[in-house]
Amino acid sequence: MPTVEYDQNAHYTKDKKSTVSKPDGKGGWVTPVEINGSIVQEQKAEADAVDNVITFSEPVSVIEIYHDAATRQQFIVNGITLYVPPGSYRTPVGGTPSNQVIIPAGVSCIVGRLV
Repeated sequence: MPTVEYDQNAHYTKDKKSTVSKPDGKGGWVTPVEINGSIVQEQKAEADAVDNVITFSEPVSVIEIYHDAATRQQFIVNGITLYVPPGSYRTPVGGTPSNQVIIPAGVSCIVGRLV
């Protein structure tokens, strides 16, 4: 079993590699996890859109989209086209950070910015 050393920066090292994991007291390791994308910060609908663009107060990093169209619809978030099936869809979004979401014309939808 490798030797585990504690460094003075409150990090533990295993095999001389720095990690944020800490011993759990039972012979294993615990890594702190931050959960993102589960809190609705803003929510808008198609009625809030101007020329099919919904504008949020801050850039989108996680989005939830609901629509009731019979087929998948295209929503553009951070320059990435998302093909969203009917119902609800939640995902983290990469791309170029933007506070605007382009929605399909004529489709009833609810779009949420999550943090």
